Amino acid sequence: MPASKSRLKVSGVSEVTKALKQLEASSADLKSAHNAVAATLVPGIAMRSPRRTGALAGSWSPNATATRARLRSSKPYAGVIEYGWAARGIEPARMVADTIEAEQSTIVSTYERELERLGSRAGFETK
Repeated sequence: MPASKSRLKVSGVSEVTKALKQLEASSADLKSAHNAVAATLVPGIAMRSPRRTGALAGSWSPNATATRARLRSSKPYAGVIEYGWAARGIEPARMVADTIEAEQSTIVSTYERELERLGSRAGFETK
C-alpha cells in the first residue's frame, strides 16, 4: 500500500519557537530566583543557629549562581555546627536542614512565582 501524502499545516509555530527561545534565554540565568529563595531561608537559619555570642546566627547570607541557591556563613565553624563532629562530641545542630524542611512550601511558591514571571516575560500565558 503506498504511503499517504497528506499534509498537515500548523499555524503559530514561528511564534511558539520565538517565545521558547526567549524563555530559554531568560531561564538560563535563574540567579534572581535562586537568590530570592536563599534570602527567604536566612532568617529561619539565624533563628535556629545555636547561640553563645550570636556571631554564627548573624553570619548567614544568601548567595546564588545561575544554577543554584546557596547559603553561606562567614564563620569557618558553621559546617561543624551544622553537621556535627562525632570525634569531638559535637552533635549536629541541623539549622540549615531543618529550615529547608520547614520552609518547603515557601521555597516552592517562590520558584513558581519566579518561573511565572519568566514565562510571562517570554510571552507565555501563566496560571
